[in-house]
Formats: sequence, C-alpha cells, structure tokens
Amino acid sequence: MRDFAHTPVALPQLSDMLSALMQNPAPDGPRFQYASAGGLYPVQTYLYVKQGRIDGIAPGSYYLHPRERTLIRLDSDATLDGDSYDYFVNRPTYERAAFAVFFVADMSAITPIYGAASRDMVLLETGQMAQHLTSRAGEVGLGLCGIGNLEKNRVADLFDLGAAHQLIYSMLGGVAPGPMAPASDAYNDDTEEFDI
Repeated sequence: MRDFAHTPVALPQLSDMLSALMQNPAPDGPRFQYASAGGLYPVQTYLYVKQGRIDGIAPGSYYLHPRERTLIRLDSDATLDGDSYDYFVNRPTYERAAFAVFFVADMSAITPIYGAASRDMVLLETGQMAQHLTSRAGEVGLGLCGIGNLEKNRVADLFDLGAAHQLIYSMLGGVAPGPMAPASDAYNDDTEEFDI
C-alpha cells in the first residue's frame, strides 16, 4: 500500500498492530509469534512518529521493548527528513505516511553463535516480523508499505545506533483508506511509555 488517509492513527490501532511483535506469556514460558535462530531475537524494532499523525503520542523516535510490552520514547526532537527516501519512488509515500517502522539487527547478539550465517538468520527473522505486522495492520484498519532503500546513516542518527546495529528493513504506515477497525486503548502518560 502506497497511499494512506490523512486521518490520524488512533492510539488503540497502533497498540493492536504492534502487539504482533510483543512477547506473550505462556504456561511454559514467554513466547513470540515468530521464530528466531537459537531463540536469540536479535532484531529490534524502532518507530518514528510524525507530528500530529498519531493521536495521544508525541512525535519523535521510539524503541519497541517487546518483553516489557512498551514503546519507549528516545528523542522528542528527532526528525526523519523526507530526503532519506528515494525522491521519485518512496518519498511521496513517506510524505503521506503517519509513521515509519525500522527493523534493526544487533549483530553482536547473534554473530558469536552463527558467524557468517548471521545475516541470513536476521533476514529470515525480519521477514517473519514484517509479515506478522502487515497482517495485523490490515485487521485494525492500518496499512504498511515495505521500503527497500533509504539513507541508512540518517536512521542510525535518528535512533543513536551503534556499530553493531544493521538496518535490515523499513516500512511506512498510516490509516488505510476506508473504514477503520476498532482496537483497544493503552497508554501511560506519566512514564511516556506506550503499554501494549
């Protein structure tokens, strides 16, 4: 999907969509909805929110903490310039989007075990994450567009990433054209953390 309604994303929609990436309790121990090589889960999720595009959440950069089930604010002054995207293909999509999702691999968490195969392992994991997120987005009235190319240095600055971090994949999102699906609300104004 490359077109999004200008309607702001409702916080419950965002919460329900991101729940696809959360760690869930289980009788025999916490579980994710997707697999990871060696159970390492080295792929991290970051979010950039545009000004006024998600009701109830301030603009800026965020880290999605899957085990704590929270969206943690990193920098309220962070800005993602449209020039980070290809001018003719992806920039128009960015201009219409409400938010951007970034899947970043912490290679230091997997390379000691998988060595040269580590990149392949994080690609498989990221693919599963993106698929789960896309499926859930459609269920709650949101749309996502996968982005194959953008200025990686700008993303590193946006989230203060280290040398061991590699941007694997990115998606742009917003309200899908048409009626919105209902979702459940969860937001903690005191801690600036988003409870999923």
